[in-house]
Amino acid sequence: KIKPIFIQQTSNSNTNEDLSSPSPSPKLNNIRNKNLFLEIGSGFGDWFLNVLDHNHQNKLNDIWFSIEQRFDRVFHTWLKINLSKMNSNYGLFCGDAETVLNNFVPDDILNGIFIHFPEPPLDRFDQTHLFSPKFLQQIKRILKDNKSITIITDSKSLCNLVVRLLKREEFKPNYKRYIPLTQYQSLQD
Repeated sequence: KIKPIFIQQTSNSNTNEDLSSPSPSPKLNNIRNKNLFLEIGSGFGDWFLNVLDHNHQNKLNDIWFSIEQRFDRVFHTWLKINLSKMNSNYGLFCGDAETVLNNFVPDDILNGIFIHFPEPPLDRFDQTHLFSPKFLQQIKRILKDNKSITIITDSKSLCNLVVRLLKREEFKPNYKRYIPLTQYQSLQD
């Protein structure tokens, strides 16, 4: 297995550190009293960059973390953030989400988790899919009480699967069926 790589930048420092040790990062324990948020599967970081920009423009002290499996995408996100010269608190993890959560994220620390358009399983026997019971147990472990996970998908089958799994793991899904209109849809659709 490849160890996750963690790149951190805070408004107080411009240094990058490799915190790829197998034990949880003490830095995450030291920021427990802050508002911490996580995006899983950030792709090329467009949404993540918008959140950091909003954080910067409104002088918020929220700290955002991102997990992405592909190094080229993490590097692309890091590059866009640094070229924008934003002064925001953030951390980028490159690695498998379940491994990162298990090894780097302490219990009851996150105010929110965002997962946008995850890949649907290949079939109903796909064991490599993100939404496994083990993964959802990690989510329950790291979220503070009464905080939320937001999952956005355009796959009806994935939506149904996730709602079933969340109920099985004793989450209380607040399932909202919101379908935005596009230029190709009418109000009757």
